[in-house]
Amino acid sequence: MRSIRFLAALILLAISGRAMAAGSVAFAQADAILKESPAIRAYLVDTLCISKGGMAPRLNGEYPLGGERVGPYTFYVLPKNDLHARPFALKIVTTAKLYDAAGKRIGDEDWGHAERIEEHFASIELTPARERMPELETANCAGLR
Repeated sequence: MRSIRFLAALILLAISGRAMAAGSVAFAQADAILKESPAIRAYLVDTLCISKGGMAPRLNGEYPLGGERVGPYTFYVLPKNDLHARPFALKIVTTAKLYDAAGKRIGDEDWGHAERIEEHFASIELTPARERMPELETANCAGLR
């Protein structure tokens, strides 16, 4: 329920134009979160060629967390057994907990006062991508183990 409220708060703030903007993110940041679910991570890195870079919302503003990337993280992927296939978009969905300067958990609506975000793996989504992405051509398809 808290993740729904957090998402709703971020959406409302994004609509206001001050909360979030899209930005690039390295797969390593999302991979750290994926490691919370070793079986899913192993399946993904064993079967998919994952782009080195992707997109994630970026918190805007002069707040302590301004510029931080938060989930969901989206990367383009190809099946390793068919690198000429139409690419897919892999979305790594997270839940987030916010903490103030004293390390106390604060409500999702108080994100402007948050000093730290703690993200956790929630789910993945795999959907067909609209176009072929150039970064897939240089992705490490040998595996990430």
